[in-house]
Amino acid sequence: MSEVKKRRSGGTTGANTESGIAKPSAKPTRTVPIYGIHYFYSRGWAFVFLAVAVAVAVCAAVPSLRGAINFFTNPNEPERTLMNKERQTALAFYFWDTIADWSTDHVGKHSAVEIISGEIYDRTVAQERIQMFQREFAKLSQKHKLFIVENYNHYENTKRYNQLLENVDVDLMKYFVSVTAWKGTLTTHLEKINKIITDNNLEKANFYLIAHLLPTINFLKKNDFNVIEVNHLIKSLDFEKIERIVK
Repeated sequence: MSEVKKRRSGGTTGANTESGIAKPSAKPTRTVPIYGIHYFYSRGWAFVFLAVAVAVAVCAAVPSLRGAINFFTNPNEPERTLMNKERQTALAFYFWDTIADWSTDHVGKHSAVEIISGEIYDRTVAQERIQMFQREFAKLSQKHKLFIVENYNHYENTKRYNQLLENVDVDLMKYFVSVTAWKGTLTTHLEKINKIITDNNLEKANFYLIAHLLPTINFLKKNDFNVIEVNHLIKSLDFEKIERIVK
């Protein structure tokens, strides 16, 4: 049989023939994805994993983002705002009564460290007391709102106290919500303390005054205030006492 006749009869000798009969070539098949329940079922765990990962990343980033925003929008905000924001108990220290010694406050004669520490004869001891204040006030400020009050008529200058406490060598003001000094009668004294309680959304039952002078202590107790008696120029043992009393 000639080559022409083979072609006309469809006969070939290739792989697509069997017993001389030609078969049509198979067409390639294409799988079309069906976006239905089976598709999502087969890939469900991947979607769940991805969603959880995104949620965890967002939760981890939010606090840092909030802190960063706060830092750049309020770069000069005192640390005490963060420390004392949610504290419901408060401690108010009498300035000249417990922390500093009024007799050392001679402008231009003694440094802020010497005045606040009450130690004008030994610089080393003075610095040790400042370090004690920094350590103890930092610890207390984590649990309680801290205040400084003063009612001595001849030292009513609030600005002066702030300058001493903010001094770079002292660096104590950051632990306190405020410093309040006033001049007036005992009635004024009560009004000022009650105003501190009201302005800071505190309750009198959770407000403690730290004092040394007996007349001050008796006056405060008579007016139903919580009073913690400490040494003149407060010591480490006094801070331990405060922590035992105020939980």
